[in-house]
Amino acid sequence: MFAYVARRLFATIVVMAVVAFVVFLLLYLTPGDPAAILAGDAATSDDISRIREKLGLDEPFLSRFGNWTSASLQIAPILLSAMLISWAMSGSQGHVPWSSYVVGACAMVYLVRYARRYARQKLEPRQRRLRELLDALDARE
Repeated sequence: MFAYVARRLFATIVVMAVVAFVVFLLLYLTPGDPAAILAGDAATSDDISRIREKLGLDEPFLSRFGNWTSASLQIAPILLSAMLISWAMSGSQGHVPWSSYVVGACAMVYLVRYARRYARQKLEPRQRRLRELLDALDARE
């Protein structure tokens, strides 16, 4: 039984890795330059290259895939919490036991705390850098 579960778990991880690679590849092959779109029509090539550097768009494909994967894995606790909430609220035979509400509430508290901490640590510095770049571009106009 353990060998069966281990094989299934390994197969699941392989499938998820392939799907993640295909999704990133599709995002990578999407036409258009995100830096040029963010910079606007009046931006010079220096401005666009600066934005590409700040966003990490000048890095090689596999390096960008690694960064994207690590960022995606940092969100995994949020997804796990959502699954736990879904499981806790499902109940059995049409009614939800009171303990499911307790588990769901604890999971929601964890989810909110983790999401706020993630936003503070990861997203705010990126938004601040991007805002500074866009303000610098606006000041040049």
